[in-house]
Formats: sequence, structure tokens, C-alpha cells
Amino acid sequence: MPKNAVAIRTADQLRAVIRESGWSANELAKFTGVPQPTITRFLNGGDMMLSTAEKLSAFLAEKPKPTPEMRDNIAQQLRDAIADSG
Repeated sequence: MPKNAVAIRTADQLRAVIRESGWSANELAKFTGVPQPTITRFLNGGDMMLSTAEKLSAFLAEKPKPTPEMRDNIAQQLRDAIADSG
């Protein structure tokens, strides 16, 4: 199998894991430090640096599903940011 075919297959596998995980691009960005546009672009078929893919893979291996507490924390941070900006 050509080297680029392996890379494409690996990228497709990571996309599937992200989609099946239940994490949104915004949530992944918050917890991994990977910019949300980078994640969205990747999910839409774009490329991603190997180091970025490794960050996402490591996070998803540790936390395959978002917990309600994590989602509540994100929601509270958004409410606080909105309140602070108004």
C-alpha cells in the first residue's frame, strides 16, 4: 500500500472516531488546545499536522465520551463569557 494511502486511511479513521465520540469541534478545541477551525476543516476533509492529530487521538483515548459535568462546565464558561462581554 502506498504511503499516502496509509495516511488517508488513518485520517479517515480519526475522522470516524471524532464523529462517533459525541464531542463537538468546540468541545474538542476547549479540551485539547487545537483550534476549532482546524478540527472543523479536518472533519470536512482537510489535512492536519501529525502532531495535531496526535493531540486529538491522545485526548480521545483518555476521554472517549463527554460527560455531563464536562458539558455543564463548558456551558457555564460560555454564560460567564457572555455576561462579561455585555
